Amino acid sequence: MFGNDVFVEYLIKRRRTASDWALQIGAVVLAIVVVWLSFYAAIMLNIPMIPYFVIIGVIYGLYRIWMMFNLEFEYSFTNGDITVDKIIAKRKRKRVVSFDAKNILEMKEVGANTVSTGNGIANVYRAGEFKNGTNGWYILFSRDGANRNVLLFSPNEKVLTAMKPFLPVKVRLDAFGRN
Repeated sequence: MFGNDVFVEYLIKRRRTASDWALQIGAVVLAIVVVWLSFYAAIMLNIPMIPYFVIIGVIYGLYRIWMMFNLEFEYSFTNGDITVDKIIAKRKRKRVVSFDAKNILEMKEVGANTVSTGNGIANVYRAGEFKNGTNGWYILFSRDGANRNVLLFSPNEKVLTAMKPFLPVKVRLDAFGRN
């Protein structure tokens, strides 16, 4: 059984969106206001050291906020187990979701009106880079038989090829045809 293990990883960097940039610019504007208010408070309270401590804190806070938007997603596939981790600023790893491929109910490429997040969907996990509804896949799965979950992700061909033998037959035929 030594030669039958399957392990594939894929790392995808999430590009910053317009809303990410707006939040970052908003943080910079807020930082400027806070520094200005610290100078005003230093003058009013006659404590000249206040702005120096505030500036140090604001610079550190801006750095942390700026790095928070540096996101990557890692897809790991090991012998039928699918794991998606979110990596923040190349420093902090957080598990997004993990499940067995045999629990997949449906798998398709993401397109217009493909994903239905209606009744019975407990969680929607977004872990990928999507442009106008393309370059992605969605997986409908259930871990406990009752709650249905959706994973939206952007795997490469190597991950998809590794997943094929572990998928339920109906799911594999619907997603990939007879290939």
